[in-house]
Amino acid sequence: MISLYGMMLSTTENLYEEEIWSKLSDYVSDDHDRMLFFCGRPIDSTYEDEAYSNVIFNLMKLMPLKGCISLTGSLNYYVGSDAYKTYLNHLTQAPVVSLSVPIEGATLVQCDNYIGSYEVCKHLLSHGYRRFGIINGPSYSPESSARFKGYFDALKEHDIHDFQCCEGDFSETSGYEQAKQLLLHPLDAIMCANDQMAMGVIRAMKEKGLRVAKDIAVVGFDDIEQVRLLELPFTTVKQPFGDMACKAFDLLKHDCRDDKKVPAQLIVRESCGCPKAFQSLEHEEHEKRFYMSKYSQSLHEYTLTLRLRSSFDQVSSHQQLYDVIDEYMKKLEGHELHLCLFEDHRQLINHAIEFNWPSRMQYAYGHRKGKRLDQQVFPTFHGLPIEVMSLSDEHAFLFYPIHQNHILYGYMVTDSNTAKHRIFTSMKREITTTLSRLDLMAQIQSYTKQMEKLAETDMLTGILNRRGFFETVDIAFRQDIRAKKTPGIIFCDVNGLKKVNDHFGHEVGDQMIMDTASILANVFKDDVLARMGGDEFVIYISECSFSLLEHINLVLNERINQFNIQSNTYYQLSLEAGVACYDETIHSSLDVLIKEADQNLYTKKRFRKINF
Repeated sequence: MISLYGMMLSTTENLYEEEIWSKLSDYVSDDHDRMLFFCGRPIDSTYEDEAYSNVIFNLMKLMPLKGCISLTGSLNYYVGSDAYKTYLNHLTQAPVVSLSVPIEGATLVQCDNYIGSYEVCKHLLSHGYRRFGIINGPSYSPESSARFKGYFDALKEHDIHDFQCCEGDFSETSGYEQAKQLLLHPLDAIMCANDQMAMGVIRAMKEKGLRVAKDIAVVGFDDIEQVRLLELPFTTVKQPFGDMACKAFDLLKHDCRDDKKVPAQLIVRESCGCPKAFQSLEHEEHEKRFYMSKYSQSLHEYTLTLRLRSSFDQVSSHQQLYDVIDEYMKKLEGHELHLCLFEDHRQLINHAIEFNWPSRMQYAYGHRKGKRLDQQVFPTFHGLPIEVMSLSDEHAFLFYPIHQNHILYGYMVTDSNTAKHRIFTSMKREITTTLSRLDLMAQIQSYTKQMEKLAETDMLTGILNRRGFFETVDIAFRQDIRAKKTPGIIFCDVNGLKKVNDHFGHEVGDQMIMDTASILANVFKDDVLARMGGDEFVIYISECSFSLLEHINLVLNERINQFNIQSNTYYQLSLEAGVACYDETIHSSLDVLIKEADQNLYTKKRFRKINF
């Protein structure tokens, strides 16, 4: 029996969250456990495209999860704790472990923010700094409160009570704006409650001609990727999110509800004023080779991305799309990739939180270690077809929504090894773009057919008009002649239409035409029927013979008489008809055949009933 566990992520495309899902993917090792990462965006994001991505979380409502891990600090950025708790309850009734931020009713695993900020402040104090500025996070954030208390207690221990403090919102822009105010005061060091705000401080310092470390030390918190690549790398505090995610999984697996704290790690670099660590020539040479290799790999991936786009641009069908995916999965040495699409191809997202996934999905494409898997329909609550999930060597899968803005096509599932490959992000985007383009092409074809049908259809009766008749019959006539058949044309006029229009109005006259068309369509089900205009109808039959015409005459008269007896109308229906059957010695073309039938009709205008 497989046990499913879920984790909600706000993205998978930065090192911070990659560390989380990558480490947890490797950590889950029991053959009966499956870790499902749902890759959405922050809840109620003000960016529409991000908000639509959150439909992926709604899959959790269908799945029998044994537990869920929430990366709350990233997911509840736009909503408060109460609203986020309500949202989680809407998604799952399984036990929840929240990372970093407390949620009522959920177990909490967090980094010891207090100790982390306390240690970084103590490190700055060891440099002899005495004049401090602090840019704290938003006051409603528990992380901000814990980090500020760590700074405050460390300063207090050194009898420093006078420092400059302001509040940001964790964004680089807020760090920049607050730094402009702080820099009006003489400072030795600025401590920021996260790295993004610290990067804003650097921008403000550059504008004033101040140098990091030499003029003012700057430290952050989180150890995001960008601060490792700066000209002067940041001293910061690393949150061990990978370890925290593994701890959260253990709590769920063993049904433990005790909150846990994981120690933060002080990362000392040059921005605090520490000298660059000495590196041997051998080590420096090794680093150079490493970065040259990385640069070469980046060029290779860039070239592969350009080829990938070209390959996907040429796709004109779903089958071609799957073939191209196969080709690139082999190049990536990817383990697994699966496309689960709607049976009706697309659905609209009106509101991501309220969206309901259907109970069944189409397993449209599956690739596992070089092998294409069979298509099938499966229950959505399995996430993947049960045999695909149960027989896989993988213990972790990432679920991505496939959508273009508010148009949703389904979801994509991959293993962690495939997701880690740098070209996968491009491939995921190209798959989505291609599905959207194929959908647009199908709509255009459908609309074109509808327009063609409208152009060939009589608006009053819904049968073919003159144009539709000639386009259809021109092909049928040539085919029937080649097949040695004897095609025929019947022209019909509705008797008394002008009188009905004059006495009762055109609305009643239109009804008379529609009733006639309905009777003719019922009698000539297998033939080509059209309204040529006004009160005139034409029928093309593939095999014209005296016996057939006699039979048609009897049936048609019977239907008209039955209508006249049963209907409660101002008029009595009757028709006059002219017929022409093909004779190769007389009729050199279809036009000649039609002209003869038309002439035969008018020679019989004196009759008030059908008489072939």
